[in-house]
Amino acid sequence: MPSPPNYKHSKPSKSRAGMLLATSGCMPFPLQGVTMTSWWNRIVLGLLVLFALSQFLRPSRVNPPVVAAHTIEANLAVPPEVAATLQRSCNDCHSHQSVWPWYSNVAPVSWLLAYDVRHGRAALNLSEWSAYPASEQKDLLTEICTEVSDSDMPGIPYVWIHPQTKLSDAEMKSVCRWTAAASQAKQPTSQQPATTEQHAPDTD
Repeated sequence: MPSPPNYKHSKPSKSRAGMLLATSGCMPFPLQGVTMTSWWNRIVLGLLVLFALSQFLRPSRVNPPVVAAHTIEANLAVPPEVAATLQRSCNDCHSHQSVWPWYSNVAPVSWLLAYDVRHGRAALNLSEWSAYPASEQKDLLTEICTEVSDSDMPGIPYVWIHPQTKLSDAEMKSVCRWTAAASQAKQPTSQQPATTEQHAPDTD
């Protein structure tokens, strides 16, 4: 008696290419492309979220009031051309007269600018010149000439953004002549005039 036919479906055999894909863990190109696009979308979305959240971290951008008697101009004889150079190329980071551009409101650039101003004022503050002792003032004047002559100040990134702050050779020499003369000049000392008490003559 013949055996009944076997109607059980056998599993389809994998092709050699399919087996290679399965064992290697690779996916066909179209599916792989979709997955990569999804990952890129997630990365971009995450960066946008981080950028938005970073705007809530706002550093201090305060210009303390300037006391005219404390400034370098009030304590040293500064030629007009040197004063103009200091105003144009130094005050943003080394005084209380910093100009904060619009991009100083956008993180993370705002963090970098606030950092530069904070550390610039700590190293040299032209608005608080009278606070330095005489010996430190001489050292700072020497350092100003050195930094300017070596083109270390203003810094290269700052000059890229503000090309008008770059000093010419003539301006560098003018600044160094001034710092040399100011270092040799006798620092004025404030003395209170002596007061004498006048008495009316005795009358008999």
